[in-house]
Amino acid sequence: MNKKMANEICLIDWNQKKLPSILSEIVLTGFRKENDCFFLDALTKGKTNVTYSDFPDKTGYECFINSIHVDDFIGSNYLAYACLFVEACFDIWRRSGFQEKLQAIISSDEFGSLVKLHIVRKGEAWVSDELDKYEESILVADSTVLTLH
Repeated sequence: MNKKMANEICLIDWNQKKLPSILSEIVLTGFRKENDCFFLDALTKGKTNVTYSDFPDKTGYECFINSIHVDDFIGSNYLAYACLFVEACFDIWRRSGFQEKLQAIISSDEFGSLVKLHIVRKGEAWVSDELDKYEESILVADSTVLTLH
């Protein structure tokens, strides 16, 4: 994570924080594999005319589909709930038995938090390794991490 994110996470009061049911329901639909891409099933239900061929790689396509603005679902504590959402996704991922490593990217600013999910692939990345160059707070974690707090 970059320095901005580290500072923000330190300020979160994790006491009694639990993933709201509206976000839990998205996670509980699980993941499905389609054309070597993995998607949270609930996020594939929306209408879109975008296809894999519209993106330079599978990572970009997955990040487009597996993208959730936490602030669209809750009214406060966006970053805390983004972290809890990612932890729940990682838990479902591990229990599903997929061998691939799932990566989550959380970006946060004064307006809300955004989560994107994709598989770790050689030669593909959604964010730069130089996280401190980003203006917003950013955290990158993968499914081998058990907790973000």
